[in-house]
This record gives sequence, C-alpha cells and structure tokens, in this order.
Amino acid sequence: MLLAAAVGVTGALVPAVAAAEPASAQHVAATTGAPIDDGSVSEEDQALATAKSTGSPVELESARTEISDTWVHPDGLFSVKRYGSPVRLFRDGTWIPTDADLAFSSDGGVKPKASTVDVTFSGGGTGPLLSGVKDGRTLALSWPTALPKPVLAENVATYREVLPGVDLQLKAEVEGFSQLLVVKTAEAAKNPALTSLSYQVKTIGLAVSADAETGSLAAVDPAGQTVFTSPTPLMWDSRTITSAPAAKAAFASEAEAGSPGDVFEPPPGAADAKMPTTVSGDSIQIKPDQDLLTGPRTTYPVYIDPSWAWGKKENWTRVYKKFPEASFWNANEVARVGYENETNGLSRSFFQIDTDTIKGVQVKSSTFRIKNVWSWSCQARPVELWETTPISKKTTWADQPSKVGGVPLRTVTDSKGWSKDCAAGNLEFDVTAKASQAAAGKWSSITLGLYASDEGDTYGWKKFDAKTAILETTYNSPPKTPYRLGTNPRTSCSAGGLIGNTRVSLHATVDDPEAGNLEAQFQVFPKGSTTPVVSQSLSALKGRVVTLPVTDAKLPTGDYTWKVRAKDSDGATSAWTSTCAFSVDRTRPSNPPIISSQGNKFPSGENGWPNPTGMAREEGKFTFAPNGVTDIDHYVWWTDHAPELNEAQPGAPASVRPPSYGPHFVHAYSVDKAGNRSDAASYLYYATRSAERDAPGDLNGDGNKDIWSVDSNGTLLTYAGSRTARSPRPPTEGSPSVTPTSPIAPTGVRTATPTW
Repeated sequence: MLLAAAVGVTGALVPAVAAAEPASAQHVAATTGAPIDDGSVSEEDQALATAKSTGSPVELESARTEISDTWVHPDGLFSVKRYGSPVRLFRDGTWIPTDADLAFSSDGGVKPKASTVDVTFSGGGTGPLLSGVKDGRTLALSWPTALPKPVLAENVATYREVLPGVDLQLKAEVEGFSQLLVVKTAEAAKNPALTSLSYQVKTIGLAVSADAETGSLAAVDPAGQTVFTSPTPLMWDSRTITSAPAAKAAFASEAEAGSPGDVFEPPPGAADAKMPTTVSGDSIQIKPDQDLLTGPRTTYPVYIDPSWAWGKKENWTRVYKKFPEASFWNANEVARVGYENETNGLSRSFFQIDTDTIKGVQVKSSTFRIKNVWSWSCQARPVELWETTPISKKTTWADQPSKVGGVPLRTVTDSKGWSKDCAAGNLEFDVTAKASQAAAGKWSSITLGLYASDEGDTYGWKKFDAKTAILETTYNSPPKTPYRLGTNPRTSCSAGGLIGNTRVSLHATVDDPEAGNLEAQFQVFPKGSTTPVVSQSLSALKGRVVTLPVTDAKLPTGDYTWKVRAKDSDGATSAWTSTCAFSVDRTRPSNPPIISSQGNKFPSGENGWPNPTGMAREEGKFTFAPNGVTDIDHYVWWTDHAPELNEAQPGAPASVRPPSYGPHFVHAYSVDKAGNRSDAASYLYYATRSAERDAPGDLNGDGNKDIWSVDSNGTLLTYAGSRTARSPRPPTEGSPSVTPTSPIAPTGVRTATPTW
C-alpha cells in the first residue's frame, strides 16, 4: 500500500492515501491467510495479528477521521498520520477521497466533487458568482454583469472575457475557494472598470468586515467566530526571476507541467502589490494598484487575487486548579486570571499569537492588548505577562505550559470592570523585546501567559475577553537582498570573467517590501583582501536597477570580488549579497602578430615584387604567429580588397583570394583573453596576372567593372567594383552606387569601392 504524509501543510492533498480505500485487517486476513476476525478479539488485536502475519502496517479503521488515520505496525507500535487538511470525507455511510475538481450539477451550477465547504460557482448568467456554506452560515458574492458559461479544468472554472481582455477564474479548494481576475494585455489593463472592483455580498448568519490596517476580510457569525476569512488581497504580474531567456523558458516549462490552479500563486521574481479593501453595506470594494496594473515594466497577464478560506481562529485556553484535568481549549467564555476565594479557584490564561506577519522585520514597538472586563474591585493589582512554552488541546492545570525566562515580559498594575469608577477597558503590555526576538527568529507564533502577581490575593482576580486579545506591532521591513547582479562588460557572477582595458561598471536590482527610496551600497575587494578598494553608496529606486561605474584607477590589473546591499530610509539594511568575481587585465599585447603566407605562395613584397609569386584569383592561406605574446585569444584580420573584419583562432589560417594582379595587403591584430588589442600588422604581397582574360571594364582583374577617374587635384582614382549590394534594391547596370574608401594604394593611386 502506498503511504504519504503532509503533516502541517494546509491545503495539501494526499491522493495515495485518499484515493484508494486502505486494506482493512479483515480484508488482508482473507487474502493472505492471516487470522480472520470472528468477533472474539478486539479490532486492535486483530489488526496487530494481521500486521504480524503480513509484515505490513494495517490501518485501524475505527480511528479514521477526515484528517488522520491510525496504523498498527508488525512490531506492535501504533502511528497516527494527521494531515494539514482533510484527505477524505464521510458521505452516505462510506469514506470518499476529497476532490476539489469541478463539475456541472443538475441545477446548472458548478460544484467541487468533494470538499468540506459546500461551494457553488455560477454556471453562467446573472446569479451569484459564488456561494459557500459552512456550519449553516452562507457567504455569496456576485459579479456586476451576467457571466458566460465557464470552462472547467480540474478545480478551476474560467469565465472568459468578463471584460475585454479580462478572464475571471474561480478555484475550488478542499476547505475554501479563491477568485482571480486575469488581465491579459496592457490594453485590457486600461479599462476604467479595473480602477475599482465591486462585489455584492449576501450572507446568512454572517457579518463581513475589513481590517482598516491590513485590508483582510472576515465573515463572522453572531457568536464572534470567524467562518470565512480573506487575507490581504494581492495582485502580481508575470515577471520571472531573471530576464534571461533560458530562465524564462525553464519557468514556462514548469508552468506547462503544472495544473490550472498554479496561476493562483505568483511565480519566482513576479512583481506584486497589496490592494486596499473596504466593506460598505452589502458590497466589497477592492482597488487594484494602478502602477503595477499599467506600469511600463509590467509583464502580462496580471493576476488580481482576492481569496476566501474557511476561517481558522487563533487559539487560547486557561487552566483551572480546581479541575486540574479539565481542558478549556478555545472555550466560548472569558479568560480568567488569579485567585477567587469564593470557589477556591485559581486560574491562568494563555494565548497563542500568530507572528507570521512579522517574520524577518525590524520591530519598533509591540503591544499585547486585551480587554479587562471584570476585576474583584477597583483596587489596582498587578498582573504579569510571561512568554510560555506552547499550548495545545491537552493543556490542563496538571499539564500546563512553563514560563520562559526568569522575569515577566511586563507587569501592569490596574483593575477594570468592577464599576463605573473603573469601567471595563484594555490593559496593555509592552512586548517589544520579545516580538523583536520572534521576528529575528522568524517564529510562526508566540505563546503568552497571564498570571496574577500574588496568586493568593483575591483582589488580583480578573476576567478578560479572550476575543479582544491583540498583538499590535509597529515595524520596518528591511530591504530585500539585491539580486540580478552583473558587470559591464558582462561576466558571470559565480564563475567570474576577464575584462580588458575598459571602464567597468557594476549593477544590481534593489527592492523593498515597503515604500520609500533606497541606497545601494557597493564594495569591491582585491581577491583575498578584506579592505575594499571601492566602497560607495548610490541612491536607488524600489524595484529598479542601480549601476555603479568604477574609475579605471581603482581597478588596475588584478582579480576582484564584489558585493552589494540595500539600505532604506530608516537605516535598515538588507543582507549582503553573495560575492561576485571578475578579473581585469589592462595590459595590451606587447607586439603585433607576425603574418606569413602558408607555403610561401605569396611571398612578402617588402623588398619589391618577388618572383615567383601566386596568381590573382587563386586562393592563398595566411597564418598569424603570436610574436612572443602568451595570452592570445584570437586574431582579427582583413584585406585591402575586403575590409570586413574576420576572426581567426590561433593556429587557424585565413583564406584569401586576391582579385587582381599587383600589390595587396593582409592586415591583422591580436586580441588577448581580456579583449585587449595589439597594434596592427600589415603584410604586403603581390599577385601575378591570371591567364584568364579580363572582361571589358574590369580594370583590376577581379571580375567586376571598375572606373578610373581624376579628381579636382589631378589625382587618379580607382573605383573598384563589388558585387556586394549595400542599397535596398540592386541598382541598374551602368548606374553604380559608388562609395569611396580611404586607403592609399602603393602606386599612389587612391582607390574607391563602388556598389553595383
């Protein structure tokens, strides 16, 4: 049997467990010869006997739940798998696997096949866009206009062109649902309807409200329990982590291999933005970020994502000395602290606070606030707030969390709620130091405990409204670590690269989770040194590339490493990037290359016309020697009759076909591995006339028509014809397009090259 676990991963599905009905002890026994359950032994004993006989774990079916299953192993141990979300549902007397895939129902709506929330999506028309029912409470949202019939793909319904160039997608989850507007083009993004999105809301037994600071939504029942929640709405574009084509292609391949619901999550490198959200009467308004929606760097499609999920409240509990084994996990009652002599009861209360939102931030201040609804009197008595070890459903007086540290986080001396003279009100505890520790440690939660300072003093007895517990934190997020580091000329950050005698610039992209201008702080070090030769800060804009040109004097020939970090206006800095490497070589090749004719077919003509020499229009090969230079990468060469530059690798000859008799040149220079050039060398050679007769008008024997002309100074000019057209259309024969050139022929006749 295949087993899979997804412990603690919300929304994770485990098809291997849920899709196939696990083998029961009786089924295994019947097929393997293990003892058959005749009712004389317990289910657990039967499962163990079967496990021992088969050598494989057997599920204890009576312990199966939506989110857990219990297994008996051959060695007698039991194990429980508890999943982050349901993997099965009990329907019509049997377990079925959860399945969020959508299908049309008999009433024309669209429903997931098996989910914990009764969700219905529109099948098209003017009815609600979606409705969700949980525990008898209903939340329904409507789109302003009639909807087309959706296209279904797995758990996603797509309503095409709800606005020009805009699709609406709904995604069913096992425990909730999400919606997504897909703005496909820049033209579609200009639609005024995308300035503000409005959804009509209808509820049964729920009240919807928005958090003024975060923009998150909550649908709360009359008892104050959160049934549905919507986190801060986000939008993002289709940008990836690098603009490199290879990375884009890799990301596209991953997307193609995924499921239709994958677009509901931003890809690596996507630009994103929060959207302000308000609730007014029976409508929800969401305002997309126009800078992201229509910005010049935006990559389409743009996704606008308000989502809803089955609510999960934060946990609290209390312990009561009078009933040491009792659990008050998330009890719908007040929290109690201190000693109450009338019942001889002593209580302590504990609160598990989510700190995901402050992971990695720099905490400025943090306050734990809770409403004190009743005290024994108006006489002020101290109450202490401690960090404690975690709480759970099994927390009781006999098994309660321990205090962390030797002193309380804060003590407040006050009493509220006894009378109008000390009316009910909030008590506030400064927990800045602890919140800073949680943020730096990237804790997911923190557990706080309230204790009376004197647990024998009745006047220290207090009651608190557990629903009002709040951790309010003011913070600054440090900038993100810069990314997309590079140099110009281009080198590899990790592998390095060699740069020649030219100006070097460094660049990186800086960004910040929040608003405000930034600084980019660059440092450059000689390899192996901890003392920077460059340490400079430049102003930078959020999400933009910043470039630092480095003067040549600071980067002489040598090997270097560099790094960069970002700094915001509050003085917070990102982490330094990993170091990048590059090398500089400012030394040119000391000598020009030596050019020679392979096989001496065209001997040097430095001392006059040699005899013998090669013929015009015959191919000759010319070689290039380093002339004492040791780090040559390649040679660049050209000729008097073909000025286009060509590259030759060391040891590879250049093939040249002189077009006419008389003097000709091969020119070349060396290029080292850093891209530095040597001086140019020239090789003069002569070609004898070809035996083939020249055509009329061909003055130099290259097969093209030429022109001789005298300029105003009496200088004879040769306009050598070429068959390489440079005009958009080839000219008519007899009407050449003439382009004079500057070289001076050895005979004193200046040449020009026309285009025929």
